[in-house]
Amino acid sequence: ILFIDNYDPFTFNLYGDIADTACSPPIVIRNDQYTWDKVEPLAFDAIVISPGPGSSARQFHPGISASALQQTLRPVLGVCLGRQLLGRVLGLSVEHTAPGRSSVVRTFHNDSPLFAGLESPFNAFRYNALEIREPLPTGLEKMAWSDDGAVMALEVVGLPVWCIQFHPESVYTQAGTTLLRRFIELTAAFHIRDDIPPA
Repeated sequence: ILFIDNYDPFTFNLYGDIADTACSPPIVIRNDQYTWDKVEPLAFDAIVISPGPGSSARQFHPGISASALQQTLRPVLGVCLGRQLLGRVLGLSVEHTAPGRSSVVRTFHNDSPLFAGLESPFNAFRYNALEIREPLPTGLEKMAWSDDGAVMALEVVGLPVWCIQFHPESVYTQAGTTLLRRFIELTAAFHIRDDIPPA
């Protein structure tokens, strides 16, 4: 797993959960450490885009995080900031909402393999005050939402790209480890399906 570190104070928690779930520790790259053309040839099977401080619109430079969303064909999981960046890449509006709270998240189980096996609804925690609102463009599907109407998970149609607003590494998020395990399983299935040998 290529883990793009966006300088979030909780990045190590997410890294630790992924390292415990995957068969090997993630490769960690800071978002401004290299250009994407230097990173893309590395031997990795999937990408996790970490949370980050500030917002996707200001006080932050996305570096290779945005490039990863735009250019890779490998599976991608964006967490919090990663989800906002997906919205920015697609030209969506990101609005302010109430920060730092637990949310009840509901999912479409039959339509999203990322949430397969998770109970719906479940409690999850979101830290920031930024939110993507509907309507969504063609090619982007809402896979989970909160009771206040906020989009909690997006999936790119036809691509193994999932972005979630809540934090699976938070102790306040139910089944966060299960969700990360599903992403690892989907990564393995993606490479087997396309006859692409894992790195």
